[in-house]
Amino acid sequence: MQITAQEQEMVDVVRKDPKIGRGTCSTVDECYTDAEIVEVIRDEKIASADALLTSLYSMENIWRDQADDALAAGGEEQIWGQVTRESDENREQLDDMFKGYAEP
Repeated sequence: MQITAQEQEMVDVVRKDPKIGRGTCSTVDECYTDAEIVEVIRDEKIASADALLTSLYSMENIWRDQADDALAAGGEEQIWGQVTRESDENREQLDDMFKGYAEP
């Protein structure tokens, strides 16, 4: 896959983002390659880094909701790094981390 300069700049913005970028343990950080982020850009016809962040924040919220559902159903002992069923403190930390994900 050939990545354009504009697409690479947008990927770089995502990778540097303090909420979903490198080192955040977000799903985007842990599971998405640069090429997969470019697929999102192309599939959704995204033209700006802000629009890309908004789209990826929305995806992150969906994954978070799925993790909550799995925890509520007694699923995996550990989901989303250190967040466990038994750890309200970690749940609060995750809630704080995801505040404001509607917009970049």
